[in-house]
Amino acid sequence: MKLIDSLLTKYITPRNLSIALTVLYLVSLIPMLIMARYNYPSADDYSFAATSRQAWVGQNNIIAVIGEAAQKAVTEYFEWTGCFASTFLM
Repeated sequence: MKLIDSLLTKYITPRNLSIALTVLYLVSLIPMLIMARYNYPSADDYSFAATSRQAWVGQNNIIAVIGEAAQKAVTEYFEWTGCFASTFLM
């Protein structure tokens, strides 16, 4: 048992573990990047961002855009559609 413990502590170091987990994470992104080609906005994605876009086109001010996004998120929160956080990011 001590032999196995010594071998594990010799090869499984925090550095090696972090490298292995980083590689695993990057490999797990490959299928998502392949599928991303087929993902495009539709339906409600446009309505969530419409007021923010109008603020950008009209005022060209990032503060106004963030304000409109926050207002849309508040509206979604009180209507409780369940996507208020993602609405702000959209």
